[in-house]
Amino acid sequence: MARTNPDLRIGQDKPNKLHKQIYPKFIHLFFILKIYGISEIVNKTKSMFGSEFNERLFREQLSYFDDIDYTEKIDYVVENYVSDDEIKRFLSDTSLQV
Repeated sequence: MARTNPDLRIGQDKPNKLHKQIYPKFIHLFFILKIYGISEIVNKTKSMFGSEFNERLFREQLSYFDDIDYTEKIDYVVENYVSDDEIKRFLSDTSLQV
């Protein structure tokens, strides 16, 4: 069964909720950012939340992993498992994109 791209609206609230540092949110952002890119997510989130959204803080949170809660189990629905290191590397690199 072919999977369709997630609706970008699903990703719009992720940046504003990332402060909770729950690992599944990072997983969601990894896949959403792979499809749409950081510029599109940032622009849509700004349009949705206006001045409540802090892009600098969002980018910092994408590359900060020290206090993430890993207790929630992740069940991947994709065929190719993605390692934690790959996700962290991608999110860190993405946070620096202009």
